[in-house]
This record gives sequence, structure tokens and C-alpha cells, in this order.
Amino acid sequence: MRVQMLYPDVGMPLVEPVGKKISAVRLNVRNHWLRVLFTVRKTTIVLLHGNMKKTNKLDQADIDVATDRMKEI
Repeated sequence: MRVQMLYPDVGMPLVEPVGKKISAVRLNVRNHWLRVLFTVRKTTIVLLHGNMKKTNKLDQADIDVATDRMKEI
């Protein structure tokens, strides 16, 4: 999967799988890590959960929230 950003201050995002059919976009902006967890349904990207932290670690609680929300769609 390829993600393209046009905003020059953000830099290149990283996309990684974090669960069954769930991926995360990870950006480092001003010493904070922004993450958006998403899934793809047919041709639609569904945003499930997002957060901003000072560390690069993704907590299992965040993955659990995204998993629960994916079950609702």
C-alpha cells in the first residue's frame, strides 16, 4: 500500500500492518508521533482510530479500539 502526502512539513509517512486487516499511518511532526489506524473496504479507506504521543510505541489498547470499531462497520 502506498500513501502520498503533499504537505512539505510532514515528511514521508510510514504505513505498517498492526492487526488483521488493520494498518497504521505513522508521522513524526514536531517531536510527536501521530498515528491513524485504518482498514480498507473495497475502494474505501475507513479511519478507525487516531492518536498523538511523544513516543513511537503503539499500545495494544489502541489496536483494540480499532478492532472493536472495525467490527461495527
